Amino acid sequence: GYSKIIYYLKIARDICNLTQQINQNKTSVFDNLYQDKLNQNFDWKAFEIELESLVGFREKFTENLKNVEHTQFLDIQNQISELLLNYNNINEIKVNEIQEFFDSSICDFEKIDFIELTNKFENLIENFDDLENWTRFYVCIEEIKKLDIADFVDCFIAEGLDRKNLISTFNAMFYEQWFYYIISKSQVFSNFSKLTQDMAVDNFISADKEKFDISKAKIMAKLSNSMPDLNMMSTGSQIVNIEREYHKKTRQKPIRVMLKEASELIQTLKPCFLMSPLSVSTYLEFGECNFDVVIFDEASQIFPWDAIGAISRGKQVIVVGDSKQLSPTDFFSSNLSNDDDYYEENVGNDDSLDFESILDLCSATFNQNRLNWHYRSKTEDLITFSNYSFYNNSLVTFPSAAKDNKGMGIDFYYVEDGEFSRKTRTNLIEAKKVVDLVFEHFKTRPNMSLGVVAFSISQQHAIENLISKRREEDSSFDRFFENGNEPFFVKNLETVQGDERDVIIFSIAYAKGDDGKFIHNFGPLNKQGGERRLNVAVSRAKYNVKVVSSIKWTDIDLSKTASIGAKMLKEYLEMAEKGVKTLSELKLQKINQSVQSSSEIVNEICEMLTNKGFYVQKNVGSSEFKIDICVKHPTRTDFVVAIECDGENYRSGKTTRDRDRLRKEVLERLGWRFYRV
Repeated sequence: GYSKIIYYLKIARDICNLTQQINQNKTSVFDNLYQDKLNQNFDWKAFEIELESLVGFREKFTENLKNVEHTQFLDIQNQISELLLNYNNINEIKVNEIQEFFDSSICDFEKIDFIELTNKFENLIENFDDLENWTRFYVCIEEIKKLDIADFVDCFIAEGLDRKNLISTFNAMFYEQWFYYIISKSQVFSNFSKLTQDMAVDNFISADKEKFDISKAKIMAKLSNSMPDLNMMSTGSQIVNIEREYHKKTRQKPIRVMLKEASELIQTLKPCFLMSPLSVSTYLEFGECNFDVVIFDEASQIFPWDAIGAISRGKQVIVVGDSKQLSPTDFFSSNLSNDDDYYEENVGNDDSLDFESILDLCSATFNQNRLNWHYRSKTEDLITFSNYSFYNNSLVTFPSAAKDNKGMGIDFYYVEDGEFSRKTRTNLIEAKKVVDLVFEHFKTRPNMSLGVVAFSISQQHAIENLISKRREEDSSFDRFFENGNEPFFVKNLETVQGDERDVIIFSIAYAKGDDGKFIHNFGPLNKQGGERRLNVAVSRAKYNVKVVSSIKWTDIDLSKTASIGAKMLKEYLEMAEKGVKTLSELKLQKINQSVQSSSEIVNEICEMLTNKGFYVQKNVGSSEFKIDICVKHPTRTDFVVAIECDGENYRSGKTTRDRDRLRKEVLERLGWRFYRV
């Protein structure tokens, strides 16, 4: 069989090797025997050794053939002869057929001798079960070669890297090369540098500010050019009539008459009128004074029927207001709206009476633009409650660099012995605490404006009376009660809308009565829409709100009242007492879900700064706007540097002005040093 042939071929190979060695030694022996000059110097010892070597070869040769019969040699000879005769055919046909199944660049039969080829075939047969894996691997190798990434794979294997990282490593290298390729093809990208970018931003900021100044100058120039020439006055002209009325001592014409007779000139001299809806109807004759634009501010407090007179005198109307703040108050409107006979006879299909204000009516009719930026509060703590509870966290607020500073944010003052008189509807003990805080403020923070907001008119009057008595006792504080840009005031929930001060003192007043019982009656807060009054009151301050209360949040039992306003008050008192973090823990999960995860570059910068010994914090802010990285002062609680990267927070600005100028200016006003990566 095949195995015997292989065995005998190996013996034949040994014979050939022995014969070759014998011939070599024979040549040496005969050269020594048949020298022409044999003399006494002949090395017989060496000759003897060579003869013994020949004998050894003979014995070894014959030893290998002792067990082989002559007939076997003849049989082997015939087989070898047959193999030799067919060798060329086998080599050309069989081997070539097998070669077709092999990659000649890896395994070329023509370059492999017979024994090596035999060993290879035996190895393939022994590992036949791995053939399927090999073919799959080979297909992958071919794909890798087509993609021209064979060198990458070889290097990856040579480095002994974890195969789990193969794809991510390739992607990283590919995108990096692609990134630099794109940069090299773009003149803008290839020439980009932080220095030139910062210069471009600075130039834009300067030009943007200058644009506003130029616009104001253009408006002033246009108005100045339209002014009448006093040297060109003719008898009976409007300007002559106005001059004459000006010099009269008595019997001057009523304003309504003057505006009717000289409306064109008066509007040229004073193109902007600031009036209430009632004043418009009172002083402006219909059809005589018309305007390009009519703007309503605090539109949530204007009835639709009161606004009609002003709207009819303009070509365009802009209605500005906050539906989450106070609606107009009219004691007679409820009777009118509930009178079915009046509705059927006089209103018909007109449903304007169904809307609380002109703001609600316009919101249901016209397109709306939301003004989401909040400027008033100099610390986010003052607006976080309203932002979450009333505005669904849609307000864009900006964090302050100052943290945990006294006189910033919300302070809670608990009047333990406060008592609410149901007869007078006042809490005099709490009112005294409020007055103490008022005069303490004037002593310690005289440069900051102050206002007091009381829950009810009765509590407002009680505070005003106590302040008057204190002023009679000590007149040194009178200058703080004089009118100024932001004079001191004491108001109630119904009248405070539109006001703002640096510091607001908020008096709750409601408490247990002299019988020790606490009745859940919070006056206007209990009414429908009363929660909007709370929203107005708690959002009046720029720097600090001092909540003075004779009750704690735990005293309000929501099972005893269905008022939304009472529920909101309980939540606000809890936040005031425990801090804004309590609101974050209880309710701000929804807000936190909108926070973008930090980008890799933000994480790398934070790691670098931390390694340098700085304390940093990521994504600082209570609203959807966050500062990417904040660096704290080494010895204080304040933040000192705001670092913004070109990530989601930066791109959240809708315009270049928002991204590169306004947000930076707002943050700098709040105490930040601003740096952009």
